[in-house]
Amino acid sequence: MNPSRRWVSICEAAKFLGIHPQTAYSWADSGILPIVRLGPKKRTIRVDLKKLQRQLEDQANGAMSK
Repeated sequence: MNPSRRWVSICEAAKFLGIHPQTAYSWADSGILPIVRLGPKKRTIRVDLKKLQRQLEDQANGAMSK
């Protein structure tokens, strides 16, 4: 995945995380994945890769400090 891209599809994010795309959709619906919905019917979903990477780093740092 190109690290300079900020917004990726939910399937690309799932691949990045090593999870099934359906899990990524569930996480998006529950607010775990930082997403934005685009288009007139808000059907296009994009994941904010930079926010996701920050979340993962924060979780890793928090786990290390415990």
